[in-house]
Amino acid sequence: MLLLLSGCPSASTSANDPEVASAAPTVATTAPSASNTEAPPSTSATAPHHAAPDAAQRDRLKADVKTVAVERAPGSAAWREIRALCNDRLREAGLEVELHDLRGRGVNVIGTKKGRKLPKEAVILSAHYDHIEHCRGADDNASGVAVLFEAARYFATLPIDRTLILAFWDLEEEGLTGSRIYAARAKERDESIRLVISLDGVGFASSVKSSQKLPGPVGSLLPSVKKRLDANDNRADFIAAVADTECGGFLEAFEQVGAAIHQPAIAVELSTVSRMLLLDAARSDHASFWLAGYPALLVTDTANFRNPNYHCNRGADDPGTLDYEFLNRVATMVIRATESELNAP
Repeated sequence: MLLLLSGCPSASTSANDPEVASAAPTVATTAPSASNTEAPPSTSATAPHHAAPDAAQRDRLKADVKTVAVERAPGSAAWREIRALCNDRLREAGLEVELHDLRGRGVNVIGTKKGRKLPKEAVILSAHYDHIEHCRGADDNASGVAVLFEAARYFATLPIDRTLILAFWDLEEEGLTGSRIYAARAKERDESIRLVISLDGVGFASSVKSSQKLPGPVGSLLPSVKKRLDANDNRADFIAAVADTECGGFLEAFEQVGAAIHQPAIAVELSTVSRMLLLDAARSDHASFWLAGYPALLVTDTANFRNPNYHCNRGADDPGTLDYEFLNRVATMVIRATESELNAP
């Protein structure tokens, strides 16, 4: 799996500040104050619907994490069963499904719903379904798969302007193989991809002081991130968004929904230099699209920088270790922001 934080320029980014693009990223937090319990109304024509996440969605996410979080290393029977489940969920939602063969090593499961107005312009929402041996991978990445299942359900009958692709990548744990082959194919075909959103570890959170760690270079490369976390006693209670390029309105919508449902978020823009120095920033499938020249971002709880159970290193990455209220809020943020991206001008 992955790394840390980053994102796209938000409304608070100063276009006249040369440091924004080089070393000092914008940090946006959606944590509400005690005296401001409602987000201000948005003036954006593409602002997402701020419906609060409900208990039914939370319960579906929890059930799906439990189903997916089995030992599913490539080649295993469980790996094939989870692939079949991804296929079934996409077909149940009415999407056109492709089983994208990875040169005999694995299979990406790709679902497509054509847009009404701009069908050749795609938004990809994705998560990898494979994992390593001897670990159930609840956070990494049954949590991301569960959010995609919910997205398939949400978008099943919803009219959209752009084409939505829901992609379940295979072999992420083996060199990002599934997404890398897909991105290369898209480049060869000159496909128009507006944005790729990759979910990798989105269900673990903690309100305990000092539960959030950072890679070594962050303090010097991203001082505003460190300042933000220090001010919150380094609690692992936020969701992060990660990108190195212009991401349209996704981050703005993501932040708006987070503010409305009271879920703290951090979004930071990484410059090319910062991304090269922060090698952890390229540890998931979004990086395959960066290399192919497509706009891409990662949504993550930061994996081993907060979750001691990452890859079962210091504990079992089992369903019982996740925070399903947190996962429910993150799912709502991701789905509503994707909707906004699909229908933006």
